[in-house]
Amino acid sequence: MWPAILIGEFLANVIHGTSASASLGMGIGDVLEALTGQTLLKYANFRPMMDRVRDVFALLILGALTATLVGATLGTASLLLFGGLRWSGAWNTWYTWWLGDVMGVIVVAPLLFSHLGRGRRLARGIQALELFAFLSVLVPVVLIAFGASPAIGFLTLPALVWGTLHFGQRGATLANAVIVCALVIVARRADAPLAGLNLSNRLLLIQDLGAVAAMTTLVLAVEVAERRREANQVAAITTVATASAQDLPLDELLPLGARAAGEYLGLRELLVLRGAEPSVVLAGWSAEASQVGSQAPDGGLEVPIRVHGIEWGQLLVPEGATTSNSPPLQEVRNSLTRFARQIGLGIASAEARQALIERASTDPLTGLANHRRFHERLHTEVARAARHGRHLAVAMIDIDGFKMINDAVGHVAGDEVLATVANRIREVMRSEVTVARLGGDEIGVLLPECDVETAHSVLERARRVVCGEPIGAAGTVRISAGVCDNVQASSAEQLREFADAALYWVKAHGRNQVMAYTTEAIRDLSDDERAARMARTQAAIGVRALARAIDAKHPMTAQHSEQVAAFAGALARASGWSPERVALLHEAAMVHDVGKLAISNGILSHGDELNDEEFEQVRRHPDMGAQIAAEILECEQLDWIRWHHERADGSGFPDGLTSEQLPEGAKLLALADAFSKLVSGSAHHAPKPVDEAVAQCVEQAGRQFAPEAVAALLAAHESGAFSGEQSQTWSDAPRVASNL
Repeated sequence: MWPAILIGEFLANVIHGTSASASLGMGIGDVLEALTGQTLLKYANFRPMMDRVRDVFALLILGALTATLVGATLGTASLLLFGGLRWSGAWNTWYTWWLGDVMGVIVVAPLLFSHLGRGRRLARGIQALELFAFLSVLVPVVLIAFGASPAIGFLTLPALVWGTLHFGQRGATLANAVIVCALVIVARRADAPLAGLNLSNRLLLIQDLGAVAAMTTLVLAVEVAERRREANQVAAITTVATASAQDLPLDELLPLGARAAGEYLGLRELLVLRGAEPSVVLAGWSAEASQVGSQAPDGGLEVPIRVHGIEWGQLLVPEGATTSNSPPLQEVRNSLTRFARQIGLGIASAEARQALIERASTDPLTGLANHRRFHERLHTEVARAARHGRHLAVAMIDIDGFKMINDAVGHVAGDEVLATVANRIREVMRSEVTVARLGGDEIGVLLPECDVETAHSVLERARRVVCGEPIGAAGTVRISAGVCDNVQASSAEQLREFADAALYWVKAHGRNQVMAYTTEAIRDLSDDERAARMARTQAAIGVRALARAIDAKHPMTAQHSEQVAAFAGALARASGWSPERVALLHEAAMVHDVGKLAISNGILSHGDELNDEEFEQVRRHPDMGAQIAAEILECEQLDWIRWHHERADGSGFPDGLTSEQLPEGAKLLALADAFSKLVSGSAHHAPKPVDEAVAQCVEQAGRQFAPEAVAALLAAHESGAFSGEQSQTWSDAPRVASNL
């Protein structure tokens, strides 16, 4: 553009009678002035938007006050050399020239930048009408004020300040142009207050006034713009923070964050990426070319999103996505870093919330859905199937003989069995199938879009997979399953009830199979059989609850039944009992003290020696316990409970039987009961170490304990049954009353 400046300046001066040499010198001066200003502003990273205080001061100091020195100096020198200017007038000429160029820079340049710069749009609508009305009022006010007196003219500055605050940079630059034009008109009027001054002094005065007004309003405008920009940034980040606090899911949080950041930074497009190279677009704003789920475009500005210090994803500004309203790339990066930090906090909160929901709805042992989640999904799927006329099947699964597995190989191995079975069943199912642990070894399966025949084949495949390979010490494990679909059942409750009925049929007819619910087949399991099964199950639960209630009646007897059952199982295994018989003894031991219901609370908490009447109640409690448990246990188990306080030498109670007269189960249960009291302690003695307790039992062989029971105790101890973690747990358990 500099040739145009040179030619224009040269022709304008020649036309007005200036010599060609002087006109050329003045043209060269203006060209060098423009080039100097451009170089200085470029070095200062000047932005024509002038939305930063540093840009305004760069224009004022480098463009207006410094670069204009070149044009004023060369122009004045040209007039001195070729234009007939005398040295006496050189200073006024130079000063007037320089101040005029300064006015041109600080009035005209901002006016062009703010209204015609790249990406700028002229005011429209209501804003344009307001701006026009403001200028229409400002012009006569300035003419009248400065026409009356320069001092009164300065009272127009508040109007300039208001226009700057209301309209921003555009209002300020237009108002400055109006002020300068009005001052020129006033200065040329013969009747104006400035008529007593010569033209040069008039120009100097109006240039001073215009410069003060322009500098004041430009600095004020950019300060207001920066404050608004900071407020906009805070508002945008607050929007993301509020969304995070409101627990928005990620599919809503990420687009909202991208939009807030993109609008604030004036971007055409902003993407949220996830994954290693190549990254995938998770969310975006104005993403016309890059759709969610597609591969991220190459190139652009990337800012990492970190969650707990680990890079989770990125914010990407694609190539060409910045606009003239966007700040420099470094500022874009800095701002995006702040947005990425807030988005990262939102992601961390969302993931933590999701993890909490998963934990609340997941069984910790198996990783399956839990009882609550299963029933929520069941009701949801039943409603969906009814609404769309789709199939839905439910299966109920039990692990065959799981209680005996626990009793035979211990609960740790039982947990391994349960987790492995759950995992094998889950691996067979489709992703949309819900597999849940409903309690104990009971597993529920919810199969959308499946009829009963399809569900039966799926469960049969799962059954074969489960028993296909041994599971640790438990060996081969088998399952039984009952299946029903929404053709036979009309509600969520019926689906589960009928699947349960099919499962009961399987358990009554050999186990290790899958049964689809049909009314004809379920009739094979008579009402009496189902009622008896349910009664036995409920009675067992009730008696065990009573046993625990007895244990809890006194702080010294908590968990005693569980401890005795564990010891009895260990002794039975050491004696070579089969897993089935070990389970029978374990079951009897769990309720061996239920007869304490017949003993008053005063005797249970008695700290002194019992009198004859009190001891008679104690003598009767084993027999009472056998009577209470008669509804749920076998006759053999009842004998073990009735005689677990008998002694090998015949001095026990209630019947005074000797070792030869006692069944083996009663001998083992008696020793397990006493051994539990020794290692756990009582009101009369502290807990004994396992080795010392074993030695004391050995001393009582043939007197209190049957020799074969003591031999089983020694074998169990030598095998490590009472060592390590379990013995520590027993030693730390609450004390039991030694006289019971």
